[in-house]
Amino acid sequence: MAPVLAEIAREREGSLRVVTVDSDANPKVVERFGVMSVPTLLLFSGGEQVHRVVGYTAKPKLLRIVDETLAEHVAAR
Repeated sequence: MAPVLAEIAREREGSLRVVTVDSDANPKVVERFGVMSVPTLLLFSGGEQVHRVVGYTAKPKLLRIVDETLAEHVAAR
């Protein structure tokens, strides 16, 4: 997933931020967000978690999820 996320970060620079967390080095973060398996992608809007994607997801599907989720939450503001 790391290469896909890096691509998305480059392509969407300025419109979203991609942050990765080393789950082995940050067990408190894993616990805080209830991550049970890797990869788990959490989408945040306005500082709140608004969507969760568990498991490998192909880039086209991931972009669709990101676009739909962010459009939904940006429009709600």
